[in-house]
Amino acid sequence: MSTVLHAGFHKTGTTTLQNHFFPALPGCAYAGPSAPTFSFFRLLARNLWGADDDEYLEHAWRGYLDDVRGDASSLVVSYENFSRRRSGSRTAQRLQRLMPDARVVLCVRNQATLLPSMYHQYLKHGGPKSMAGWADRDLKRDQLRFDVVVAEYQDAFGADRVTVLRYEDLLADPATFLAGLERLIGVPDSGGAYELPVMNRSLSGSGRVLLRQANRVYRHRRYAGDDGQGDGAPSRHDAALALARRLDHRLQREAASAERRDQQVIERLLPEWAESNARLQELAGVRLGDQGYPLP
Repeated sequence: MSTVLHAGFHKTGTTTLQNHFFPALPGCAYAGPSAPTFSFFRLLARNLWGADDDEYLEHAWRGYLDDVRGDASSLVVSYENFSRRRSGSRTAQRLQRLMPDARVVLCVRNQATLLPSMYHQYLKHGGPKSMAGWADRDLKRDQLRFDVVVAEYQDAFGADRVTVLRYEDLLADPATFLAGLERLIGVPDSGGAYELPVMNRSLSGSGRVLLRQANRVYRHRRYAGDDGQGDGAPSRHDAALALARRLDHRLQREAASAERRDQQVIERLLPEWAESNARLQELAGVRLGDQGYPLP
């Protein structure tokens, strides 16, 4: 019997894997987003990273995992918030006690493409700020220091049980990327049989400009935040994109200008994660320079 904990990171193809890959693996049980028991899973997860020891529901966790696994030969537990809601190293330590023999998978992404993807999601959830304003006030920059989280999971599970993958490899060669996951999980090689649609597509330039303006108009409504449950955000998003398709070249010029400003923000921020990425290479033995990750 094998157990794999897929703990993140955010915006690295996790939604696609959780909806179209992990649940479809033969002979494998799955716990996480898109699973029928996810509402209970999410409550347990919030307790795991947020509760003090006297309120931590460890026995409930153990019963839940046993029920999900059943007679399956493999179990995959996937939730990107395990790498975001850390409470120091406590999350990793508690997960290790629940799944002491698990192999941990963490997928990283170049901050140069991760930043705009995170900003686009902020806009989709109702955020009204420019990228500069978002980066200065809302961006949790520690969440992009991957080495810190990798070190926490290595300390908890052992360095030999933590695998770090690159999101860029999933984009470039999905079949090879998924075959590696299949071997890690311990299921038969599917020969690239899985079709992975693109989830959470990034906004176009004109869509981004128009959606931000729509969010500013509706800024009296509650901003949706990380879980995307804000009031009315999806309908504004759809309406904004539909309207963007009908706009003239003036919006396109504004989009190009906004793109230049956003790129300047990104270039200003990237050096903050250079030392972190260098340490990540040493910790995980993963190459980052050939994919343009910021390095010293």
